Amino acid sequence: MSQKLILVLKVVIVLIELYVGFTAVMGGYKLISTNGMGMPLTLLAHSPFTSFFWPGIILAVIVGGTQLIAALFWIAKGKVAPELATIAGFGLLIWLFTEVYLIGEAHFLQAVYFTLGILSLVITFCLVRFPKKLS
Repeated sequence: MSQKLILVLKVVIVLIELYVGFTAVMGGYKLISTNGMGMPLTLLAHSPFTSFFWPGIILAVIVGGTQLIAALFWIAKGKVAPELATIAGFGLLIWLFTEVYLIGEAHFLQAVYFTLGILSLVITFCLVRFPKKLS
């Protein structure tokens, strides 16, 4: 039963990271290719950016890239998978907090991704902190 729980937790975290990673890469690409996906540049008025190019790069490469790399390390059973998952989870949360702070407003999807980020960190913590209790 508990080996099943470990497997379920690993599958869940991989699915979260693949989903967040893929959508972050695609979202970053769309931010760059459309200069904001129809969002007005005035959203960036209180940020260091004058276009959506750099936010798109950060979203795609840093947020999306770390999520996808973490997922691949879980799949490959890499020893540093928990560390990469932690970096990816906190990176997502930092992105979201910074985004809301700079833009000055929040959107429903930010709450969804915040929840996914917290969930991935909790799962990683459980897999690292309680492996003997889970197995």
